[in-house]
Amino acid sequence: MSTGTESQTYPQRPWPRIALFGLLALAEIAALAVVYQVLADFQCADMGLFAACRALQSLPARALVGLAAAAMLVWARPAGLGALGPRGAPFPWPWVHGVGILLMFAPALIAPSGNLATLGATALALWSVGAVVTGLGWLLWLAAPRDLAALVRSIGPPGALLLLVALLLPDVVRLAGPLWNLQAMAAATLGGAALLLDAMGETVHVDVAAAILGTQTFSVRVANSCSGIEGIVLVLAFGSLYALLFRQTIHLGRFFALVLPLAMLASWLLNMLRIAALVKIGSNGAEELAVGGFHSHAGWIFFCLVALGLVALMETLPWLHRDRPAKSAPRWAEDLAAACIVPFIVFMLTGLVGNAIFPEPELAYPLRMALVALSLWPFRRIYREMICEPSPASLAAGMLIGVVWAITAPAGSGGLMAQLAGLAPAALLGWVMVRVLGTSLIVPLVEEVFFRGYILLDWLDGPGWPRKVLAIAASTLPFALLHGRPVAALLAGLVFAALALRWGRVSDAIWAHVVANFVIALWALAAGDFSLI
Repeated sequence: MSTGTESQTYPQRPWPRIALFGLLALAEIAALAVVYQVLADFQCADMGLFAACRALQSLPARALVGLAAAAMLVWARPAGLGALGPRGAPFPWPWVHGVGILLMFAPALIAPSGNLATLGATALALWSVGAVVTGLGWLLWLAAPRDLAALVRSIGPPGALLLLVALLLPDVVRLAGPLWNLQAMAAATLGGAALLLDAMGETVHVDVAAAILGTQTFSVRVANSCSGIEGIVLVLAFGSLYALLFRQTIHLGRFFALVLPLAMLASWLLNMLRIAALVKIGSNGAEELAVGGFHSHAGWIFFCLVALGLVALMETLPWLHRDRPAKSAPRWAEDLAAACIVPFIVFMLTGLVGNAIFPEPELAYPLRMALVALSLWPFRRIYREMICEPSPASLAAGMLIGVVWAITAPAGSGGLMAQLAGLAPAALLGWVMVRVLGTSLIVPLVEEVFFRGYILLDWLDGPGWPRKVLAIAASTLPFALLHGRPVAALLAGLVFAALALRWGRVSDAIWAHVVANFVIALWALAAGDFSLI
């Protein structure tokens, strides 16, 4: 990988194809969940064939948990992944996958006045056929049948058991739902969320018997699917599967006696925070967003991220593993491709969550940067080897980009500045400091190692100018679209790409981006307008 580091110690996996297929599946799951679980207004009781409808309704959750389990399996059993390396996709399978997706969305498109209940069995048939065609097309697009068979043989019985348990987890969670009826657990969960709301300045009322939590202006009934049972069961399942996959290298007694109970407790506490945050959102006037956020599929997304985060954390605990020196890095922290991809995914996800929850998303910038910084920390050794001294050309290019960006910036909307004006002086100072540091250091590193390091230099770059043009376009166009000023960002991205290609390393692009953003941050400080950054 030509990102500027000479280290040969980092094991590589066929990330490009796996990452792209995983992101495609996540995007499709999210779209289906939004269309049929948030926007559509129907109940399975109105459709006929109640059991079949409920089974199909659980497909996004099953697919999501299955992907998370597959990700853990990929990490534990990398030897069988050779079949999933780059290869030409057989002609029909991408189209088969696309047809399946269209079938799954068809009921929402053809339902009279958007009323899905009027389609009844027709909608159920389209969903069923679409799910089968989508999954089949996705798998055979990913790898040929013989390669998939070889992959199944390589993962062995533990891997097959993991995937089976993952697909059945929604049913296990449904069976665990009655635990929410235990008054002690309901009281503890609602009480914890009420304490958090009280700390947010709200006047809270709680009805434990009816599982109702609210403020003076907004109340919700916390159903089984939002109680935290899902998260506890999911963490228990993922933790146990982790122990099964790595049973030969971890101390099982320490894991089950301490780590797993603490992980389940952490999941429960985080769910209290989630409930309190959503009630706070509803109290601030965003009732539809709050009610939508209570939906079970939003909880599944949240808890899958928590479970995978806890698995990653387990890898960082040397005392949990046998024969690992106290200062050795976890396996996933030694993967150069992961160092380029993981922080960018965290960066994007935190941005999406901030936009969905906060009336002014930039107010959540300190929390967002804290999470991104945490995702960068495990890969610090790789970044140290990747970044070398800046060249004069990279510093000059960064200063030029920063000045041009600041001079040509349109007038800000004023919404952010109005929100900042309502902060206490200490909070405002903290926000400004994090904004400047995050914009000048964290964001350039995250964006450059992904766009210029991973996409440009490693994945797509090759001999000949046609290949280089493709690599530049693939790394620059998405970068431009992510910024509010796509034309200016496109020009900046082209400069960063030229710097990276000129010396064959991502370091110069990082330095140019750092200097550019620092100049813009200084300009924003002088102008008193933080919408510039």
